[in-house]
Amino acid sequence: MKMKKQRQLLVVIISVVWVSLMISSAVYAQDTGAGSGGVKSESKDAKSASKLEVQSSEHIVELVQRHYDKALTYSAHFDQVLETIDGITKKSSGTVWFKKPGMMRWDYEQPQQRYLISNETYFWSWEPKYRQYCQQSVEHSQLPTALTFLSGKGKIADDFEHKIVGSFGTILKLELTPKKPSSAYKKLIFHVVLPLGSIAAVDMYDGADNRNTLKFSDTEFNAPLDSSLFSFTPPKGAKQLCQ
Repeated sequence: MKMKKQRQLLVVIISVVWVSLMISSAVYAQDTGAGSGGVKSESKDAKSASKLEVQSSEHIVELVQRHYDKALTYSAHFDQVLETIDGITKKSSGTVWFKKPGMMRWDYEQPQQRYLISNETYFWSWEPKYRQYCQQSVEHSQLPTALTFLSGKGKIADDFEHKIVGSFGTILKLELTPKKPSSAYKKLIFHVVLPLGSIAAVDMYDGADNRNTLKFSDTEFNAPLDSSLFSFTPPKGAKQLCQ
């Protein structure tokens, strides 16, 4: 049972991780001038959507794709909030780095240390407190669609149905539904900053409508990153829970 829970946790975290790595240079407060409020009511969104000079969801997807394609490396502080349909809220935060093709590292600092690392061949999840880790092959992961974006091979329009579902200020909300159903998430909502095409936040909804939100700050875009940052060697005596 414990191993099963570890696998489920890894899938949920990695799905958010990989999809949100499509964010190339999102700085929520600086780009939007909207403070920390990333989610507004749908009724207000619908009323304000028509005020933006937006051609279509196709135009927005193209804008976001072009913005992302410029990103070779990316680092940022992140704040993550999981809100379940039973009213439970879990918060976490840390630092993220990624480098094309296919490398990423998430260092969770709060509420406890946890590390997610990939070098394009494997995913690792490492929990120092319990001295346990998971290792999964990228090739056999459940998230090929998200991985194609990070590797620089994927296109949003090829893998997702898309539509505009609202707006507030200069933020437009773009809903993405995977053309190939995913066990990890049902839909995504990108908070797109206009006219740049950067992403202020990402909401991920699973099959039960639990929401996982990621917001980013203190970003660095296309700064040099050593590839050794994206490798992991389990410490002696560490317990492997899954593979």
